[in-house]
Amino acid sequence: MDPQHFKNGLLHGDPGIIYPVLGWMLNKSPELTTRAYLARFLVSIEIPEHLFGDEEILEVYQQYKDLQDEFKEVYLYAYIHTCMHPCMLLRYFSIFLCMYCINACMYVCMYTSIYLYI
Repeated sequence: MDPQHFKNGLLHGDPGIIYPVLGWMLNKSPELTTRAYLARFLVSIEIPEHLFGDEEILEVYQQYKDLQDEFKEVYLYAYIHTCMHPCMLLRYFSIFLCMYCINACMYVCMYTSIYLYI
């Protein structure tokens, strides 16, 4: 299918485009839920290269990456050993990781004049 035709169909609500997309999403709901949950914690913050010259920014970014690695390990361990649904694991570590990420983002934003809407 032509990408432009697909885009126009989505924008205009063409049932021939919307229904197959919704069907695909509903059939893959558990997998998409898991991907959305993990993406929230594993997508890296993009920081301009010139800011890595600042020692504090580099240190905070490295701590952020270390926490992402720890999240992967804890998530994998918990999922394998408890067979919990990923959304249930949110209770255990999202508050800590989110608060740290928000603080790291705020710190970086102070130095880069980037405005985040969280």
